[in-house]
Amino acid sequence: MACYVGRVATFAALLLVAANGGFAATDEPIEIFDAHLHYNWEPKPFYQLDEVLALFKKHRVTGILATSRPNTGTHALMGAKADGLQVVPFIRPYRVRADIGSWFNDPVIFDLVQDEFKRGYYRGVGEFHLSGKAADRHGEEDRRLRGGP
Repeated sequence: MACYVGRVATFAALLLVAANGGFAATDEPIEIFDAHLHYNWEPKPFYQLDEVLALFKKHRVTGILATSRPNTGTHALMGAKADGLQVVPFIRPYRVRADIGSWFNDPVIFDLVQDEFKRGYYRGVGEFHLSGKAADRHGEEDRRLRGGP
């Protein structure tokens, strides 16, 4: 069902573009802000930092919302202070991929987030995953703490 809905939405979007005269051609390439970049270093980066920065420059990526697992990749992007690149760093509450399913119950992760925040440059926390019974349990705990239904 979701696949069908996605195809219908894509088709509708293409019809809308066609009805409005199609895509406008431009001689000047646009600048790009990547609002969901993962620069994971688990166990090491696939692309080295200098390669990543060169790709950003080549493709006119002038801003990124950066997260990484562990946060080492984000540290490297911030430390590079690359000309023409704005980095918006977010803390990721994972050290390794396995943390995705357990970060919310792990006191070490709470300490990790607190330590990362002390760096002073983070602008948010994310991306993180919470679903199923874990989300229900935390919702119940939140309601209990607020004294609500």
